[in-house]
Amino acid sequence: MRSYTKNTGYEEKRNRAYNNGKKSIVCTIAFRICVICLLIFGAVALRVHFVAKTERLNKQIVRIQKKIKDINIETRNHRARREELTAWPSIKGKLSKYRLGLRETDPRQISYIKLQSVPRRKLYSGMEHEPKKDYAAIQRNH
Repeated sequence: MRSYTKNTGYEEKRNRAYNNGKKSIVCTIAFRICVICLLIFGAVALRVHFVAKTERLNKQIVRIQKKIKDINIETRNHRARREELTAWPSIKGKLSKYRLGLRETDPRQISYIKLQSVPRRKLYSGMEHEPKKDYAAIQRNH
């Protein structure tokens, strides 16, 4: 009986050591698989997040481009309206509509300009170089 117990005791120890090694290998493989799954899940989650963010930014870009287009159209309309209102027929129509007659000028508002012929050397004497165009001296009489 003693020999039988000794053999069984030795086998049990051997089987326990072998099973413990198997458990540690299984745990290691399971841990690695879990880590790989977490990495894959994280990559997919980041991809989904960035795609959603890109879509959100694209929608915002479209909204801003539409606003810019609307503002450009509004600007063109305002320019056309300004040209229409500052044209002489429009001004003439407002003058007649509101009975705004043109008045004669006040003599104090009038100034006369007399052009004098000046020799070229005298005109450019103080300058470093002569300008390409000719200028005349102006005398104002009030």
